[in-house]
Amino acid sequence: NSRCSPDFQFSDASFGASGNSTSWNWSFGDGTGSQQVNPFHTYYNPGNYSVRLIAAADSGCTDTVTKSINVLPIPVAGFALEVDTCKLSAQVVNQSLLASSFDWQLDGAPVSGLPGPEIDFVVAGGHAVTVTAVSDSGCTDDATVDVVLPELPQAGFDWQVNPCDSVVSFT
Repeated sequence: NSRCSPDFQFSDASFGASGNSTSWNWSFGDGTGSQQVNPFHTYYNPGNYSVRLIAAADSGCTDTVTKSINVLPIPVAGFALEVDTCKLSAQVVNQSLLASSFDWQLDGAPVSGLPGPEIDFVVAGGHAVTVTAVSDSGCTDDATVDVVLPELPQAGFDWQVNPCDSVVSFT
């Protein structure tokens, strides 16, 4: 039973001829436990854990079941942008951890699957760059950086030349 999430909801499925269980002793395999019927538990490190439940009935009879779970490592998505406002582009500096593949999006549209692509914005204004970092086991994490690119200057001038004059006036 492998999961990307470190959060687990355990459910008692104990039954018996003498009735349902009346007490529960859970051991989550990480040094912690619970006496609740259906406990919720968070694992703080990836790895394999043996979860044990000892269920007891009013008759004093007990039974034990042990099952293994695998908490998968979750990637951490992160990046910075080296923005060139004159070219309306940015070079991605990928800072993601535990990821083996990437899905880059610009304003919700796919851009690249490379680890550190160059992104062309095409137009000035506000943009959202998002990466989905994917681990070997398929776990994902997202990060978004908002970018505001200023309008590019529009160079231009007018000139006037008077007849029979070599002086040019710029306005």
